[in-house]
Amino acid sequence: MPRGYVIRNGDTLDAIATEFYGQAGVSLQLAQYNGILNPHEIRPRRHILIPSYIELTGQETGQVGANKPPHGLNAIIEKFGNIYDFIRCDGTLYWKWEDDYMTRCEIPFAVPLSVYPALFTNQIYCHRELADLFSGVFEKIYRQGSWKAIASYGGCFQYGYDLHSGKISPHAWGIAIDLNVESNALGSEGDMDPDIIELFAESGFQWGGDWPGRFRDPMHFQYCTGY
Repeated sequence: MPRGYVIRNGDTLDAIATEFYGQAGVSLQLAQYNGILNPHEIRPRRHILIPSYIELTGQETGQVGANKPPHGLNAIIEKFGNIYDFIRCDGTLYWKWEDDYMTRCEIPFAVPLSVYPALFTNQIYCHRELADLFSGVFEKIYRQGSWKAIASYGGCFQYGYDLHSGKISPHAWGIAIDLNVESNALGSEGDMDPDIIELFAESGFQWGGDWPGRFRDPMHFQYCTGY
């Protein structure tokens, strides 16, 4: 279960890993989980998350082959690109990131936009590498008849930062999607349809509704773990 920790003066990730996991050898994985590129450069008073050992090391992921998502920051960068190379000095994202990595894929039914329910879309703006996977998930949802349980689309690609840890959100890579935003608020139980959860899980997505307490995010599905 992820818990919060505030880095203190003199802390190192090796020491933090030893304190919580009994071994310093997972400090690099802890850094990646929190979006820290250099584990030797950590700032006092920074908030980080301490997940369970199983979640940190990826032992809980059962997907294999094509449906196995990347685990940890380095694997995300290797598979989907180094977004840090596209962040300007003022913190904004250079447009070429979208030009190089993002695309639109069609889904077989139209969904209301959460920000403006009067408008509908049948497209997902996502990472190029996941276009076929997103299309495939929604095709299964449509064929199974579960599309009626999707009341709104909250977006896929969106450059920004995680509210809890301050790390770059998986949405910035275009590898996460939010659905039924209005009834699945952060920290709530939500009402996501079990068939939707199962179909995304079959395709390798991690559901935010499995996260505990205030970290629970039932609208959210992401194609990565350990981050």
